[in-house]
Amino acid sequence: MVGSHLGANPKFVPHLMQDLVDHYNKNKTGYFLDAIARFHAEFETIHPFVDGNGRMGRILINVQLLNAGLPPIIIQNKNKHHDYYSLFTKYQSTQKFDGFSKLLALLLQEALHKRIAFLSARKIIPLSVWAKQNNLRGNTAANKAKRQTIPAFRLREKWMIAEEFVSRP
Repeated sequence: MVGSHLGANPKFVPHLMQDLVDHYNKNKTGYFLDAIARFHAEFETIHPFVDGNGRMGRILINVQLLNAGLPPIIIQNKNKHHDYYSLFTKYQSTQKFDGFSKLLALLLQEALHKRIAFLSARKIIPLSVWAKQNNLRGNTAANKAKRQTIPAFRLREKWMIAEEFVSRP
């Protein structure tokens, strides 16, 4: 038991993990983030290790993304309780992993925006500075960043953006 979560009986963990890996490897016809999201939700539900399940689960997400030719993502520590842990409760009671799929999609967009900005932007600035330069309220810009409707990304838990990005109404 970890917190209020009761993982699988250790006697069944090897079989459950093999079933999970087999299901992931066989089901490649759907949306790739759904497959990764389901794998992650089920891995964390099985809870195969005494300690380190969360870290290992997040590493496995990134291995799966790298194997798909995509960049790794970062699940920010600051927002973990609100944006991440609550998804496990939903999964364990409904078997629906769509919340994880949406979270992974947003984080993948952010990771791609970060790489594109570092490869192509003349200058990267804090989102708050960009918002002032573009006559936007800071919280409006932050909400756009969280929804990834602008190409902002976090760097050391601070929202950043390419200075030359022009937002269209």
